[in-house]
Amino acid sequence: MFIDEITLRLQAGKGGDGCTSFKFIRGKRRRDGGDGGSGGSILIKGDRNLFSLLDFYYHRTFKAPDGKRGSSNNKTGRSGKDIIIKVPLGTLVIDKETSKVLADIVSEDEVLICKGGRGGKGNHNTRIAQRGEEGEKKTVILQLKTLSDVGIVGLPNAGKSTLINALCKTSSKVASFPFTTKSPVLGVVWYKNKKITFADIPGIIEGASQGKGMGIKFLKHIERSKFILYLLDPVREDLSISNQYQILKKEMESYKSSLLNKKRIVVINKMDLVNRKTLNSFKEEFKDEEIVFISALKKEGVDVLLRKIYKVLKDEEDSN
Repeated sequence: MFIDEITLRLQAGKGGDGCTSFKFIRGKRRRDGGDGGSGGSILIKGDRNLFSLLDFYYHRTFKAPDGKRGSSNNKTGRSGKDIIIKVPLGTLVIDKETSKVLADIVSEDEVLICKGGRGGKGNHNTRIAQRGEEGEKKTVILQLKTLSDVGIVGLPNAGKSTLINALCKTSSKVASFPFTTKSPVLGVVWYKNKKITFADIPGIIEGASQGKGMGIKFLKHIERSKFILYLLDPVREDLSISNQYQILKKEMESYKSSLLNKKRIVVINKMDLVNRKTLNSFKEEFKDEEIVFISALKKEGVDVLLRKIYKVLKDEEDSN
């Protein structure tokens, strides 16, 4: 099961109460009540080894421990232990009540989400001991937007899973019927000492923005991709590659127009089934695009594609 959005209820710990205590020194009463300990906080930390929010499917409420009450002899109560929640890189933390983005988890640094309550002062500090403060309480939405270098889009059965297998030597389920991929698939390949990550999302069909097929909700997983790979199928009888390309761009624009501004490579797959004359016509048809011809199944042209991908990413790094 792949889960990319879930709601959590978070409660930081309450601060411990300050202590009221007296002791007599040389017949004189003195205040010696200690402060209460701070309540535990809730932090969120990115973990590059996680790829889904599945861990939260059955565990959606987190309560940090309260701080302990102060005691006599000016002893401060023990603070509540912080809770650290680990999430995949690319997770947005959104306050459900205000819709404000509290954190964008793109590294493995810890981010404070709910602060624990401050412990109350004991009567050694103040005439009357204070109660501890309540910890912050929030309901948050975790929304995963996968981090990848390359986002792969195509119509169903264009060969995206086969391409991921060829590039990354993974074992995605492959079959010749639509919607074999029903959730995003991440692939990783090392090329010239550079780690390149690929995101393969379920196939997009015409009308996806109106809810047809698998819809376009998974497009959020390529929002952060550095560029888009459009995978086209030249042997479909119902749609030309030009029509496929226009459908993909139209549906992506319906989701978020900025996706069309990303750098792109047009990849025409299944070239082992296409004759030379047709290939030349494709070159003319897409003369204004960066285009690569491959056969993912036969692993032909995959090295050429990988070199072009590497060059795009390297040029971008050098320009920044």
